[in-house]
Amino acid sequence: MIVAANDLKKKGVKLIDELIKKNNEIIISVRGKQKYVIVDVERYEKLKDSEIELAYLETMKDFKEKRYHTDIEVHIKNIS
Repeated sequence: MIVAANDLKKKGVKLIDELIKKNNEIIISVRGKQKYVIVDVERYEKLKDSEIELAYLETMKDFKEKRYHTDIEVHIKNIS
């Protein structure tokens, strides 16, 4: 669901409450361009958990494939 920022400005949180009941997310457009996304806290927490899970799996894969350094100087060179 896409909502213009002006509509949100006029109707406020009441509009968000109405729309979030029917949609998983609300996209806020500003001057016709999509700029922000609103999701309820439960969905946000799930997205955050998924992001952390993916980072963990990628880290474990790197560890298993020995793509890491134990030397701090080598590590600093790689991230600089």
